[in-house]
Amino acid sequence: IQAMPPMGGQMPMPDTAAAAKKLGVTEDALKAAFGTTMPPDIAAAAKKLGITEVVLLDALGIQAKP
Repeated sequence: IQAMPPMGGQMPMPDTAAAAKKLGVTEDALKAAFGTTMPPDIAAAAKKLGITEVVLLDALGIQAKP
């Protein structure tokens, strides 16, 4: 039996601890900004943290969509 390949379109989970450190906030604060919605609302989270979406995505290691 072979392992299933990753399903298309799914992103790996970002390292929230590293992202929080880059942003100068606690990991709890970062997670609280995202809330429980899936997929996460990047714009709302960035606003709650007082940063831009680009800065948040960069800290998470996610490329912004053009």
